[in-house]
Amino acid sequence: GAKTAHAWALDWSFRNMIPEITERLLGELPVVGGVAILEDQRDRTEQIEGVPPEGFLDREAELLETAYELLPTLPFDDLDLVVFDRMGKEISGSGMDTNVTGRLLAFNEPSPEVPDIRRIYTRSLTAASHGNAAGVGQADFIHRDLLGDLEVEDTAINAVTSGSVENARIPTTVETDRAGILACLSTVGVRDRWDARVIRATDTMHLERMYASEALLEEARERDDLRVVAEPEPIAFENGELAAPSPTDADARPR
Repeated sequence: GAKTAHAWALDWSFRNMIPEITERLLGELPVVGGVAILEDQRDRTEQIEGVPPEGFLDREAELLETAYELLPTLPFDDLDLVVFDRMGKEISGSGMDTNVTGRLLAFNEPSPEVPDIRRIYTRSLTAASHGNAAGVGQADFIHRDLLGDLEVEDTAINAVTSGSVENARIPTTVETDRAGILACLSTVGVRDRWDARVIRATDTMHLERMYASEALLEEARERDDLRVVAEPEPIAFENGELAAPSPTDADARPR
């Protein structure tokens, strides 16, 4: 089952293992066909296609390229800090989508060259995760609220079953958003705060609208795929916590 597959991936990688398992199954079982389902970044069905067994590997590779085009991505490849308001199992199986963070911490898979995010600060864990914070290890710093909602046993079970213990390591924890942001920026060598390339997003699924630092605005204005909808404002804190609501209206709860 899942545990066996993940165990093989630790020594081999999913990229090599899945085609091998597919060929083995097709050779030993009477497979009639398969149904390929592609979803967009909001988990909405984008495409459904029937595929005959003899076309599984070739057609799946083609559909995978289409799926990559549907993935949510950050609009900038080079960032000093990304603040995610939340992570959760309903957002991604890894809490934060590794295709967005660019942080593949297991399974012998190389991390992509982009995006290059030097620090990730994650503020909370969704209620729907029921304490399972597998994937939290992608962050460099987390808010104490996230740590308080983390269930150690549930997270450990997920980590052991998946074989991805690196993704479940608990990052450095801070008491407030102000402390988290300052800690991130002070550990990436940003000398002038005006040069800091910072994004704040609701989560890795909802990336249509986000906050960006002034260092990114000129580039954003020059691009046809981005639109600046408000002028810069100072970051506001209330008792050390970010005062502005989450960037999107995706059921995120502002502090």
